[in-house]
Amino acid sequence: MGYQFWLKRCLLVFVCTSLFLFAVYWLKGYVLTEAIYSALFWAVISTATFVATRLYHLSKGRRCDVCNDMPASREQDK
Repeated sequence: MGYQFWLKRCLLVFVCTSLFLFAVYWLKGYVLTEAIYSALFWAVISTATFVATRLYHLSKGRRCDVCNDMPASREQDK
């Protein structure tokens, strides 16, 4: 898992989170610029949290089946 993998992962999480949060803020009636800034702010925080927790769990050798970022070991498949 190199630099390119984590860059793609960060961008995917950031874009999905910011679009979702923008839609939520927009539907709640926020002004357009306020909705954009708030969504981007919280998307940065949630992306950093996601990546930090994934790196922590990877350092402990724990798998994430949803993230699929670590190959399955033979012992876990049995």
